[in-house]
Amino acid sequence: MYYRPVIEGLGGEVIDISATSRNHINAMDMEQGYGGGDIPVVLKSEFLLSLCEQLVGSGKLSAKEKSIIGRCTAQCYNEYIRVIRNSALRRDI
Repeated sequence: MYYRPVIEGLGGEVIDISATSRNHINAMDMEQGYGGGDIPVVLKSEFLLSLCEQLVGSGKLSAKEKSIIGRCTAQCYNEYIRVIRNSALRRDI
């Protein structure tokens, strides 16, 4: 990696991420407060769409595929968002 000396020279840490490394990223992770007040499901959908486009190549996802990603994201997170909102309402009461 070309940037390793610069990163380490500035006191940073390089984290190797790959299918065979110890480190992995959960692209589906969404903590409470995700998006800082914006609509979290829309932001997560946009992130996942961007990730998919990076994997297959920019401009290669059809409108239908983009729609499927958006709908699946909403299905995955709508119950989660409902539970978070209900628990926040209970705390306010």
